[in-house]
Amino acid sequence: GHEGTDVTAMSYSADGGELATTAGNGSMKLWGGRRGAELMSLPGHRERITTCCFSPLVGEGKGGIITTSLEDGTVRRWDNLNGTEIETYRHASDYVCSIAISPEGLRCLAGSFDGSA
Repeated sequence: GHEGTDVTAMSYSADGGELATTAGNGSMKLWGGRRGAELMSLPGHRERITTCCFSPLVGEGKGGIITTSLEDGTVRRWDNLNGTEIETYRHASDYVCSIAISPEGLRCLAGSFDGSA
């Protein structure tokens, strides 16, 4: 898994075929949800990842999108098919601790310890 650090969040894809895990050292990994084999490590985080969430979109030709939040106040979206970062948002707070994705996968809400969302 994530050697020498704490696992901060886990999220299954909607079809259960993949599992994303994140850690306190900024590492994020994608696993085969049924067999548990590591599929890829997604680079790009330099801060502690506080949570992750798979987009609910699944189906033929549709890759999943993984959204992560970090202690530095950023929310990032990742393509799980090739591991590339799609976009980054900055939250008004310095510490994002929770995220939720709308059922159609188009909107993301981020919450912070300061009570803002």
